[in-house]
Amino acid sequence: MGGDQSAGIGASAIVRALARVDDFDTAFSSRRAMRAALVRVNQELLTRAAEDALKDVGASVVTLLARETSYACMWVGASRAYLLRSGELRRLGRDDAAAQEPVDSRKIGRGREGAFHHTHSSMRLVGASSKLEIEGVNGEIQAGDRFLLCSDGLQVMEDAPIAELMSQEGSPAAIASALVRKSLELNVADNVSVVVVDAERA
Repeated sequence: MGGDQSAGIGASAIVRALARVDDFDTAFSSRRAMRAALVRVNQELLTRAAEDALKDVGASVVTLLARETSYACMWVGASRAYLLRSGELRRLGRDDAAAQEPVDSRKIGRGREGAFHHTHSSMRLVGASSKLEIEGVNGEIQAGDRFLLCSDGLQVMEDAPIAELMSQEGSPAAIASALVRKSLELNVADNVSVVVVDAERA
């Protein structure tokens, strides 16, 4: 979030912090290390914002940690993760409740004048508050699982077309590109970042 003065500061800081995490012995230890990194970068962003009189340096984030047959997913804010298993798509995490509840109930619309503006005004972010709320889930990986990590820009799409594209044959990169193209066709109001990860079949 942020305008010309501070756009991208939070996102860049999060990427650098997570890139330094090197504890991948187990899904549990990795998730703990990721959580610690997010807590540190949250404080760093708050300090920088105060010292340099910056506004809106926050960013949302979603991470996926996979090792052998287990995964751990963590998120802050409106970035989200999905799992496609046996043709069924389900969301691993939900957007910040204050922003997502009206979208789920259709009290506000998606796209340029709907969820995008509502979400940015109310969601929790890394770098926005000293009380950082990190949510997460753990689970078992099955052969053929396909994971989707995306920024809130993809919320211009309903779950059904996301599931349809995710179910298509193709490489993870090809599926990610298709999702981005579809969101652009729908006049997405925000940047769209998409990562697709496939679990190898035995």
